[in-house]
Amino acid sequence: MDQNGDFVTAVRMIVTAVVSAVVTASLVIAVGQSVLDHAPVASGASQPALIRASG
Repeated sequence: MDQNGDFVTAVRMIVTAVVSAVVTASLVIAVGQSVLDHAPVASGASQPALIRASG
């Protein structure tokens, strides 16, 4: 391949990677929101719990 063809291939791969990342992030956000929307609200959820870790 010539240099112009290599450049076009590289640009196409970069665009494909960016589009794939955006689609994946959108799906993760959509599924996460769906799970959070269906999760029951715990009583006292307005105040965060303080958890002390031993060690």
